[in-house]
Amino acid sequence: RGLERELTTMKKRSRELDSIFKRLYEDSVLGRITAEQFQTLSGSYTQEMEMLSKAIPEKETTIQKLREQVSSTDHFISLAKRYTDIQELTPELLRLFIQKIVVHEKDVKWSKHAQQTVEIHYNDIGCVELTQPEVQSTTKGA
Repeated sequence: RGLERELTTMKKRSRELDSIFKRLYEDSVLGRITAEQFQTLSGSYTQEMEMLSKAIPEKETTIQKLREQVSSTDHFISLAKRYTDIQELTPELLRLFIQKIVVHEKDVKWSKHAQQTVEIHYNDIGCVELTQPEVQSTTKGA
């Protein structure tokens, strides 16, 4: 919502700059301001218009990507709600939820107890980072 407000403000400012530039040009033609004043004012307004003409499409693209991400996440959540009581993991369920599984090499190749990273890429939401709980050593008191 904040990005949409920023985009609205940017578009409004772009329209304002158009009308300001038109009035400024008319003032210059009618001799109300000098050529130097017109150059100074039009230069700063032109820079601002160029900045807005680049920023507005970038902001629109960002908003569109966020909307698609929210839509994908909503789709995933609706699937997850539908399948809350899974008794058996079938190939059909795997296709519904999981896009791919990436298994990385072990940190230490010669140890059979070395940690190994596994990434699960879910449909619609991508890879979710899960933090592992820290392993606590158990010591016996004397």
